[in-house]
Amino acid sequence: MKYTPLIVMLCALAAPVSGAAVCTPDEDSRAFNRCRVCHAESPERPSLAGPNLWNVVDRRAGARDDYRYSQAVIDSGLTWDAATLRQYLRDPSGVIPGNRMSAPPIRDEKLLDAIICHLSSLAE
Repeated sequence: MKYTPLIVMLCALAAPVSGAAVCTPDEDSRAFNRCRVCHAESPERPSLAGPNLWNVVDRRAGARDDYRYSQAVIDSGLTWDAATLRQYLRDPSGVIPGNRMSAPPIRDEKLLDAIICHLSSLAE
């Protein structure tokens, strides 16, 4: 049938776009390697140079007792949901001026997706 490419294209355009990232545990864990330098990610490990990120999704910024946060983070009033994490990882000093995170901003959307997927998996 000579209209097949047109039909395929129209079906693709009609398909719903969710915007949600597809999480792949191995790739997401590898993407998080850049964060492991400063952040622990299991409940039994203490915070390192940065706070432990176990159960970080839906946690209030500055809420871990075993980490000394900057006053800027404590006063931010933020809760770490996926959208807030994405904004913060894209521009840490823009979202919370005066925070102490020294990592560079992450601009790559796929890398952000993978890191946020990994963080979302760190829960009981």
